[in-house]
Amino acid sequence: MKLPMPLLLTVLLAPAANACTLAPVKPSFTGTDIASVTYQQGIRQDSEEPFIRALVLYKDSDMAVVESRSCEMENYSVNYFSTQGGTDSARIQALLAPSPLSKVTLAKPLLAQLPKKPGLQDLSDDVTYAQGQVELLVSNQSLDDALTPFRTLVSVSIALGGAD
Repeated sequence: MKLPMPLLLTVLLAPAANACTLAPVKPSFTGTDIASVTYQQGIRQDSEEPFIRALVLYKDSDMAVVESRSCEMENYSVNYFSTQGGTDSARIQALLAPSPLSKVTLAKPLLAQLPKKPGLQDLSDDVTYAQGQVELLVSNQSLDDALTPFRTLVSVSIALGGAD
């Protein structure tokens, strides 16, 4: 079968279809302290991974941005912005509940390993995952000098899978 030239060029020049083997998980959040949850779904331009992002607004003006994206690896990140400063352990645990964190074994509980002072901690060497690679990063940042209503930002990022 011979294809007409314009159709042949379209087929040859079209980007390859996204051959993802995993789909992002839509995280669900409820609680009496949550004012609203808004979702956004799409494809990241930098990695062409499908994502689902949740914006969680709390009644005390704290905010969290949670992103689940997956293609060949499971990626899940939480960015919790606090107006009071510090770490709200119960909220961070609830934000991490839909994450793939339950698939790994941690040397110590995650929240005990969050930096007490501003800084980044790579916990990847303290985590085991039988099905492939794992990357686990946690950080605590002071936002006191930023032009924002937030005083601290606590971030957790986990990536599972991929080749060893």
